[in-house]
Amino acid sequence: MELEARLHAELGDRRLNKVNLRREFFHATPAEVRDLLQKIAGQHLLEYRDTAEALEWRQSVGALQNSSPT
Repeated sequence: MELEARLHAELGDRRLNKVNLRREFFHATPAEVRDLLQKIAGQHLLEYRDTAEALEWRQSVGALQNSSPT
C-alpha cells in the first residue's frame, strides 16, 4: 500500500466528507499528520515543515500592513 493510501486509512475515522470519498479532507493537526507520516514512512520521511512556506501569502500580508493607515 502506498504512503497516501496508508495515511488515508489511518485518518479514515476523521474524514469530513462521508458521502464523497474522493473529497479527501480530514480533521487532523499538522503535528498529528507528521506523527502518522513518521509512523508509516519511518526513516524515509525526508522533510516536514510545520509552517507552510506560503511566500505569496506572506508578501500579501506584508503589503497590506504597509499600506494600512496607522
